[in-house]
Amino acid sequence: MTTKLFALSAMAAALAVSGCSSTSPTPPPEPSPLTYSALRITPGGSTTQTGTGTIGGTPQNATVQVGNATYSFGGSGVPDDSVNGIDVYTYPSYRSGAAILDGQYATAALVSDNVVSQQSVAVLNGQATSPNSMPIQSANYQGLWSIADSAGNSEGGQFAAGVNFDARTYGMDLYNGQGNIPLGTGSGVVQGTGFTGNLSTQGAFVSTNRVDGQFYGPGAAEMGGLIRGQTASGATAGALVGARQ
Repeated sequence: MTTKLFALSAMAAALAVSGCSSTSPTPPPEPSPLTYSALRITPGGSTTQTGTGTIGGTPQNATVQVGNATYSFGGSGVPDDSVNGIDVYTYPSYRSGAAILDGQYATAALVSDNVVSQQSVAVLNGQATSPNSMPIQSANYQGLWSIADSAGNSEGGQFAAGVNFDARTYGMDLYNGQGNIPLGTGSGVVQGTGFTGNLSTQGAFVSTNRVDGQFYGPGAAEMGGLIRGQTASGATAGALVGARQ
């Protein structure tokens, strides 16, 4: 069976959530919930493991390392598409497929490997927002998301999120690649310089998940998260990266 950790196509629709932003000099008291940087599932697996992963190089010549596994893949270096400053690069000919979601401050890599290591991974790296640069009012984000389960089913596209940094809550809507078909929702709380909550997908890919995320760049310019949960077929793993509108 083949696990694909991406389902991305032409992405052009602009999705808006009302809000504005400012910065606070007071550091949040609690730590970020994103204490790991990688997820790993194996085909047929019933759980998703957390761990440490790194993304090196450029989209033209990338290296992803998770545990003892190293993945190196490359392409033209030209993004397949871009949404709100987040570029997507796909590498469908690499083993079982790979993709990179690349922002200015955060990058996620998604690799499906049913050839050598028999596993699929999601990795998120970036420049975390400092506590004294966190906003205190509201901000809107738009970007890309991707998720798969251990049975080889996958989905992805655009997302729009509204974050109330004063109330320390957020809401999120998931859409298909064109941004015109709803595919799920999420909500949760802002914690430290990150966020944590739930995410559910609908349609052809039905899943319930947890998201642990981090804000990146000055003034929380970007947000990124790692997604893990369950479908009826097995464990899930995925990622999202978005930029403030």
